[in-house]
Amino acid sequence: MNMTDAQLFSHLLAMLGTAAMQAMGKIVHPLTGKSEVDIEQARFSIDMLEMLDRKTRGNREDRENAALANLLTNLRLNFVETAAEKKPAADPTTDAPAPAAEENPGGRKAPDAHGAVPAEIRSGSVAVVFSGPNRIHTR
Repeated sequence: MNMTDAQLFSHLLAMLGTAAMQAMGKIVHPLTGKSEVDIEQARFSIDMLEMLDRKTRGNREDRENAALANLLTNLRLNFVETAAEKKPAADPTTDAPAPAAEENPGGRKAPDAHGAVPAEIRSGSVAVVFSGPNRIHTR
């Protein structure tokens, strides 16, 4: 079966997206029939898609850009939700507040060494920061 590059790219996005959703317990594992959460595997799959985004930027069609952007947004939001569910309740005696992100004089967050501007999403007591080569960090 011969497939076009566009079809192969679409399949690759689907494979990595499915792996991430399965690792977040959003999709039942086809062999075990169970929904299992492996947050590190989910993070790895999302990191792979972000790397693919960086490496193929400027080389994709508009439809591919939209598909990848939508997939990453969906996965990041699901990741925040899953991380919040998996994180134990905060202990006020041991949990210190997370340090504030550096800001430049214009009030925007400063780009990191890779030129990425950090972004943060909060859900309950969990904050997820997207920045740098290992782009997802939970606090």
